Amino acid sequence: MSYQITDTGASLRFASGDGFFFLMKHHIKAVRFVRDDMIKIDTGCCFGSVFIHAAQVVVPVNTGADNLAQILNGWITNFLQGYPDPGPVE
Repeated sequence: MSYQITDTGASLRFASGDGFFFLMKHHIKAVRFVRDDMIKIDTGCCFGSVFIHAAQVVVPVNTGADNLAQILNGWITNFLQGYPDPGPVE
């Protein structure tokens, strides 16, 4: 089964032949290489952890789990850097 992961701005959209789901970027705590061409997306809620084989991801084009983790981390970082500085907490 092949998957497409799309950056939608505030979320990542995971789509396959069976349907799709969204994972909000602010829920993602970490994206990392696990083993055997697999990445693990840790969330603080909802799903617990999502495991994905990089070879089954056709969008975005990637060269393996390390590369896919870098792409997803880049999308998340760009989103989080868009938040304004909240200033001092009183």
